[in-house]
Amino acid sequence: MIDNEQVIEISWKLESDIALFQDEAFWKKVPKSLFYRNLPKKPIWLESYMELEKKVCSSYAASLLVKRSYTSHMLASKLTEKRFEPSSIEHAIQLLEKYGYLNDEKRVIASIEKYVRSGYGPAYIQAKLQQTLKLSYEEARFAVHDHCTYDLIDHALEIAVSKVKQKTYAALYRRGFSSDQINSVL
Repeated sequence: MIDNEQVIEISWKLESDIALFQDEAFWKKVPKSLFYRNLPKKPIWLESYMELEKKVCSSYAASLLVKRSYTSHMLASKLTEKRFEPSSIEHAIQLLEKYGYLNDEKRVIASIEKYVRSGYGPAYIQAKLQQTLKLSYEEARFAVHDHCTYDLIDHALEIAVSKVKQKTYAALYRRGFSSDQINSVL
C-alpha cells in the first residue's frame, strides 16, 4: 500500500510519457497527452496526485463517451489502457453513472433493438451482446429474455418474410414471369 504522505517526483524527460517517482524509485508512467496541462513541474504530494488523476480520468472518460457509447466494462478497459489507477477508474464510472452519461441498461436495450430491427433472432442477439458489449453468458441471456418481446420477434419475422418475398420475386422475374403473374402467386 502506498503512503499518502509521500512526495511524487515528476520527470518530463520521456518522449510520450511522464515518469513518476516515489522515494526516488520509479512508480509509474502516465501519458503526456492526458496530463501535460495538469501536472506541475515540481514534486507534489501523493494525495494531490491521486485527486488530480481522478479529475483527469473522469474528463477523459467523458470525452470518450462524447465520441461513442460504451458500457462501464468497455470504458474501464479503455481507461486501464491509459494506465489510470483502479480507484480513479471506479470514481470516473460512478460519476458518469450518477450524471446519467453512462447507462449500461440503455446501451444493452439499444443494441437488442438494433439487432431485432435488422431481423436477427434471440440466439444471435445474445451472442452479439457477449461479443460486443462483453456481457457474461447469463447477463446476455437475461437481457435478451427480458427485452426480446414477442412484438420484436414478430417484427423480425416480418422482415425475414419480406426478404424472402423480394428474393422470390426477383428469381421468378429473372425466369421470365410477368409482374402480374408473380404478384398473383405471392
